Amino acid sequence: MRLFITTVLLSVLLAGCSTSELMQGHHVSNVDPDVRIAKTAKIKIQGSPKGDELTNKRYIPNVIASFNALGYKNVSTDYKHPDYILTINFHSSEKKKDLSVPIFNDVNDGYYTTCSKPKGTNQEVNCVRTERTVTRVTGYRTVTAMVSVYTFDFNIKDNKGAPVLVSSSSLENETCSKWKVFAFLAKEAVAKTSFTNPMDQGFTVKMPENYQCKADDN
Repeated sequence: MRLFITTVLLSVLLAGCSTSELMQGHHVSNVDPDVRIAKTAKIKIQGSPKGDELTNKRYIPNVIASFNALGYKNVSTDYKHPDYILTINFHSSEKKKDLSVPIFNDVNDGYYTTCSKPKGTNQEVNCVRTERTVTRVTGYRTVTAMVSVYTFDFNIKDNKGAPVLVSSSSLENETCSKWKVFAFLAKEAVAKTSFTNPMDQGFTVKMPENYQCKADDN
Protein backbone atom coordinates (compact mmCIF):
# COMPACT_ATOMS: atom_id res chain seq x y z
CA MET A 1 0.00 0.00 0.00
CA ARG A 2 1.21 3.45 -0.86
CA LEU A 3 -0.11 6.42 1.00
CA PHE A 4 0.25 9.94 -0.34
CA ILE A 5 -1.02 13.02 1.48
CA THR A 6 -1.79 16.10 -0.59
CA THR A 7 -2.73 19.10 1.49
CA VAL A 8 -5.96 20.73 0.41
CA LEU A 9 -6.58 23.97 2.27
CA LEU A 10 -10.24 24.63 2.83
CA SER A 11 -9.96 28.39 2.94
CA VAL A 12 -7.08 29.01 0.54
CA LEU A 13 -7.18 27.74 -3.01
CA LEU A 14 -3.49 27.62 -3.80
CA ALA A 15 -1.37 25.05 -5.59
CA GLY A 16 2.12 26.47 -5.86
CA CYS A 17 1.12 29.92 -7.09
CA SER A 18 0.50 29.01 -10.69
CA THR A 19 -1.44 31.02 -13.25
CA SER A 20 -4.66 32.71 -12.04
CA GLU A 21 -4.41 31.53 -8.44
CA LEU A 22 -7.12 32.43 -5.94
CA MET A 23 -6.67 33.29 -2.29
CA GLN A 24 -9.73 33.52 -0.09
CA GLY A 25 -9.80 35.77 2.93
CA HIS A 26 -12.09 37.56 5.34
CA HIS A 27 -12.77 41.24 5.96
CA VAL A 28 -14.40 42.92 8.98
CA SER A 29 -14.82 46.67 9.41
CA ASN A 30 -16.87 49.17 11.37
CA VAL A 31 -17.48 52.86 10.82
CA ASP A 32 -19.00 55.84 12.63
CA PRO A 33 -22.37 56.34 10.86
CA ASP A 34 -22.32 60.07 11.57
CA VAL A 35 -18.97 60.79 9.92
CA ARG A 36 -18.30 61.20 6.22
CA ILE A 37 -14.64 61.59 5.30
CA ALA A 38 -14.40 64.12 2.49
CA LYS A 39 -12.31 63.14 -0.50
CA THR A 40 -10.34 66.36 0.01
CA ALA A 41 -9.58 65.68 3.68
CA LYS A 42 -5.95 65.67 4.80
CA ILE A 43 -5.15 62.18 6.07
CA LYS A 44 -1.86 61.47 7.81
CA ILE A 45 -0.72 57.86 7.50
CA GLN A 46 1.53 56.18 10.05
CA GLY A 47 2.58 52.71 11.19
CA SER A 48 1.17 51.30 14.38
CA PRO A 49 3.56 51.61 17.35
CA LYS A 50 2.46 48.09 18.33
CA GLY A 51 3.51 46.59 14.99
CA ASP A 52 6.77 45.89 13.17
CA GLU A 53 8.17 49.28 12.17
CA LEU A 54 9.99 48.13 9.02
CA THR A 55 7.09 46.05 7.71
CA ASN A 56 4.55 48.84 8.19
CA LYS A 57 6.90 51.40 6.63
CA ARG A 58 7.40 49.12 3.62
CA TYR A 59 3.70 49.15 2.73
CA ILE A 60 2.81 52.78 3.41
CA PRO A 61 3.19 53.63 -0.33
CA ASN A 62 0.90 50.69 -1.22
CA VAL A 63 -1.79 51.86 1.17
CA ILE A 64 -1.51 55.46 -0.05
CA ALA A 65 -1.99 54.22 -3.64
CA SER A 66 -5.07 52.24 -2.56
CA PHE A 67 -6.65 55.29 -0.92
CA ASN A 68 -5.77 57.40 -3.97
CA ALA A 69 -7.63 54.87 -6.13
CA LEU A 70 -10.75 55.54 -4.04
CA GLY A 71 -10.44 59.29 -4.60
CA TYR A 72 -8.66 60.24 -1.38
CA LYS A 73 -5.76 62.16 -2.89
CA ASN A 74 -4.45 63.89 0.24
CA VAL A 75 -2.92 60.96 2.10
CA SER A 76 0.64 61.54 3.30
CA THR A 77 3.10 60.95 6.12
CA ASP A 78 4.00 64.65 6.27
CA TYR A 79 0.91 66.46 7.56
CA LYS A 80 1.45 68.28 10.88
CA HIS A 81 -2.19 69.28 11.24
CA PRO A 82 -4.25 66.58 9.50
CA ASP A 83 -8.00 66.17 9.53
CA TYR A 84 -7.64 62.46 10.17
CA ILE A 85 -4.92 60.01 11.19
CA LEU A 86 -4.68 56.63 9.44
CA THR A 87 -2.76 53.98 11.39
CA ILE A 88 -1.76 50.73 9.67
CA ASN A 89 -0.41 47.42 10.93
CA PHE A 90 0.68 44.36 8.93
CA HIS A 91 1.33 41.23 10.95
CA SER A 92 1.30 37.45 10.72
CA SER A 93 0.64 34.49 13.01
CA GLU A 94 0.11 30.75 12.90
CA LYS A 95 -2.86 28.68 13.90
CA LYS A 96 -3.93 25.06 13.92
CA LYS A 97 -6.28 24.06 11.13
CA ASP A 98 -8.02 20.82 10.20
CA LEU A 99 -7.19 19.88 6.62
CA SER A 100 -8.97 17.32 4.45
CA VAL A 101 -6.45 15.21 2.53
CA PRO A 102 -7.01 12.38 0.03
CA ILE A 103 -5.69 8.85 0.57
CA PHE A 104 -4.21 7.10 -2.49
CA ASN A 105 -3.94 3.31 -2.72
CA ASP A 106 -3.04 0.75 -5.38
CA VAL A 107 -6.25 -1.03 -6.39
CA ASN A 108 -7.04 -3.88 -8.79
CA ASP A 109 -7.85 -2.79 -12.33
CA GLY A 110 -8.12 -6.19 -13.98
CA TYR A 111 -5.63 -8.74 -15.25
CA TYR A 112 -3.39 -9.25 -18.27
CA THR A 113 -1.74 -12.40 -19.64
CA THR A 114 1.72 -12.79 -21.13
CA CYS A 115 2.82 -15.95 -22.92
CA SER A 116 6.23 -17.21 -24.00
CA LYS A 117 7.73 -20.32 -25.59
CA PRO A 118 11.39 -21.32 -25.32
CA LYS A 119 13.10 -21.12 -28.71
CA GLY A 120 14.27 -24.32 -30.33
CA THR A 121 12.21 -26.62 -28.12
CA ASN A 122 8.91 -28.42 -28.38
CA GLN A 123 7.78 -27.28 -24.97
CA GLU A 124 4.30 -25.88 -24.57
CA VAL A 125 3.67 -22.17 -24.44
CA ASN A 126 3.94 -20.86 -20.90
CA CYS A 127 1.38 -18.20 -19.94
CA VAL A 128 1.32 -16.05 -16.82
CA ARG A 129 -1.72 -14.11 -15.58
CA THR A 130 -0.79 -10.87 -13.79
CA GLU A 131 -2.89 -8.46 -11.78
CA ARG A 132 -3.00 -4.88 -13.10
CA THR A 133 -3.06 -2.14 -10.44
CA VAL A 134 -3.70 1.60 -10.61
CA THR A 135 -3.40 4.32 -8.00
CA ARG A 136 -6.74 5.87 -7.02
CA VAL A 137 -8.26 7.96 -4.26
CA THR A 138 -9.83 5.52 -1.82
CA GLY A 139 -10.92 7.93 0.86
CA TYR A 140 -10.14 11.07 2.81
CA ARG A 141 -8.72 11.76 6.22
CA THR A 142 -8.50 14.82 8.45
CA VAL A 143 -5.12 16.02 9.65
CA THR A 144 -4.23 18.99 11.82
CA ALA A 145 -1.53 21.33 10.55
CA MET A 146 -0.17 24.78 11.29
CA VAL A 147 -1.09 27.42 8.70
CA SER A 148 0.10 31.01 8.37
CA VAL A 149 -2.39 33.84 8.76
CA TYR A 150 -1.50 37.24 7.29
CA THR A 151 -3.44 40.27 8.53
CA PHE A 152 -3.71 43.93 7.61
CA ASP A 153 -5.38 46.14 10.24
CA PHE A 154 -5.99 49.86 9.88
CA ASN A 155 -7.98 52.48 11.70
CA ILE A 156 -8.86 56.11 11.10
CA LYS A 157 -9.32 58.67 13.87
CA ASP A 158 -10.20 62.34 13.65
CA ASN A 159 -7.82 65.06 14.83
CA LYS A 160 -9.32 64.84 18.33
CA GLY A 161 -8.61 61.12 18.62
CA ALA A 162 -12.18 59.90 18.14
CA PRO A 163 -12.43 56.63 16.16
CA VAL A 164 -14.01 56.94 12.73
CA LEU A 165 -13.26 53.60 11.04
CA VAL A 166 -11.61 50.29 11.99
CA SER A 167 -10.80 47.52 9.54
CA SER A 168 -9.19 44.07 9.65
CA SER A 169 -8.52 41.75 6.70
CA SER A 170 -6.81 38.35 6.78
CA LEU A 171 -5.59 35.72 4.34
CA GLU A 172 -4.39 32.18 5.02
CA ASN A 173 -1.54 31.06 2.77
CA GLU A 174 1.26 28.50 2.77
CA THR A 175 3.08 28.87 -0.54
CA CYS A 176 3.42 32.54 -1.47
CA SER A 177 5.95 35.01 -0.12
CA LYS A 178 4.82 36.78 3.05
CA TRP A 179 5.61 40.10 1.40
CA LYS A 180 3.52 39.32 -1.66
CA VAL A 181 0.52 38.46 0.50
CA PHE A 182 0.89 41.74 2.41
CA ALA A 183 1.02 43.63 -0.90
CA PHE A 184 -2.26 42.07 -1.99
CA LEU A 185 -3.84 42.86 1.36
CA ALA A 186 -2.76 46.50 1.09
CA LYS A 187 -4.74 46.72 -2.13
CA GLU A 188 -7.73 44.48 -1.50
CA ALA A 189 -8.49 45.43 2.11
CA VAL A 190 -8.79 49.14 1.31
CA ALA A 191 -10.76 48.48 -1.87
CA LYS A 192 -13.23 46.26 -0.02
CA THR A 193 -13.78 48.63 2.91
CA SER A 194 -17.00 50.59 3.08
CA PHE A 195 -16.68 54.11 4.47
CA THR A 196 -20.42 54.26 5.21
CA ASN A 197 -21.50 50.79 6.43
CA PRO A 198 -20.07 48.05 8.68
CA MET A 199 -18.89 44.91 6.88
CA ASP A 200 -18.28 41.25 7.69
CA GLN A 201 -17.66 39.15 4.60
CA GLY A 202 -15.29 36.89 2.74
CA PHE A 203 -13.36 38.02 -0.32
CA THR A 204 -11.16 36.54 -3.02
CA VAL A 205 -7.80 37.77 -4.27
CA LYS A 206 -6.98 36.68 -7.83
CA MET A 207 -3.32 36.55 -8.77
CA PRO A 208 -2.50 38.16 -12.14
CA GLU A 209 -1.53 35.88 -15.01
CA ASN A 210 1.81 34.14 -14.39
CA TYR A 211 2.40 36.11 -11.17
CA GLN A 212 5.45 34.75 -9.35
CA CYS A 213 4.30 35.09 -5.77
CA LYS A 214 7.25 33.16 -4.34
CA ALA A 215 9.76 35.76 -5.50
CA ASP A 216 10.94 38.32 -2.95
CA ASP A 217 11.26 41.18 -5.42
CA ASN A 218 8.24 43.16 -4.23
